[in-house]
Amino acid sequence: MNRAMYKELQLQGRDFVEKNNTPQKVAEKIMNSLSIKTTEYQPSFFIDKFLLNTEQKLSKEILRLNKEVIRKYSPLYTNSPSLIQRNLI
Repeated sequence: MNRAMYKELQLQGRDFVEKNNTPQKVAEKIMNSLSIKTTEYQPSFFIDKFLLNTEQKLSKEILRLNKEVIRKYSPLYTNSPSLIQRNLI
C-alpha cells in the first residue's frame, strides 16, 4: 500500500471531477454521442422523475440541449407537458 500515492489521488480527485464533469462537459459528451446511430440509451430517469433544485434555472442553451437529447432518444417526449412543467425543456 502506497498511502502517499492514495492521498495524492484523493486530493486530485475533486479537481478532476469539477473540471471534467461540469454540466457543460456532460452535455458535450451526450451531444457527441448523438452522431452515433443507436437508440439503446433511454433518459427515463430524467424524463420521469428528475426535479431541479428549486433555486436552479437552466439556461436557454441547456434547455435546447435537453430537448435535442430527448428528441434523439425518446422522441415521444419531445414536448412533454411534464418536462415543460418541471422547466427541463
